[in-house]
Amino acid sequence: MNKNKRLPFFGGLAICFIVGLTILMLAWNDLASAGRYSLPWNAPPNFRVVYLATNNGLTKTRAKAPMLLKDALGAETVNTWRQVLGADQARQIDALVIDKSALSQVNKQELKTLFGRGIVITMFDVPASNVASLLEEPCLTEDNFGTEAYSGSSFFVSVSRLIQGTPEDIARIRSTKPCGGFVEGVTSPGAGVTLTKQTDNLLTDNDYNAFAQVLTAQMQTMRNAKSR
Repeated sequence: MNKNKRLPFFGGLAICFIVGLTILMLAWNDLASAGRYSLPWNAPPNFRVVYLATNNGLTKTRAKAPMLLKDALGAETVNTWRQVLGADQARQIDALVIDKSALSQVNKQELKTLFGRGIVITMFDVPASNVASLLEEPCLTEDNFGTEAYSGSSFFVSVSRLIQGTPEDIARIRSTKPCGGFVEGVTSPGAGVTLTKQTDNLLTDNDYNAFAQVLTAQMQTMRNAKSR
């Protein structure tokens, strides 16, 4: 499992780095060691999650996904890309979950816009390398992320990235160290990169509960970054 990282900027010699999200790894390790993945909440957290899936394209493993995601996260299932955009306009979403069956409906440029806003993008049964290609974000496959050998064909890849700072700072970060590291001349308070990435099997109801907790931690990380 890959850790999330974050780097703040300090003084005149700015440091841009990816935050280590300890809570994700601790929660995930606790869940894995317990062998059972029960939700720590009685009602879904206060996040807006949308699940894009086709009515007739879901695999047998994925058939219960709409119900499980609704129960765990309050997720709304939609069937078209237009409905995704409509849901976001009604109330800005925190995470977009895309089933492989609906991938052909996705507008790549609009997906990149959502990703650029710090929205967590999750894909079911789409390899991390393909996710990185769709988002045009090579940082997502650093450190061999997503190359794990899964025990089944059903899995999730969940990622987010947010670059913050003045327009000049953001341009400098993008042109030098978009994945994190030392960036000279970036001094605005709170400037930096927040990146999260998680992946694992998604085979059982318990796996969905574990995924719900990981996704919630990712959404909270991005919300915290935006509030800085």
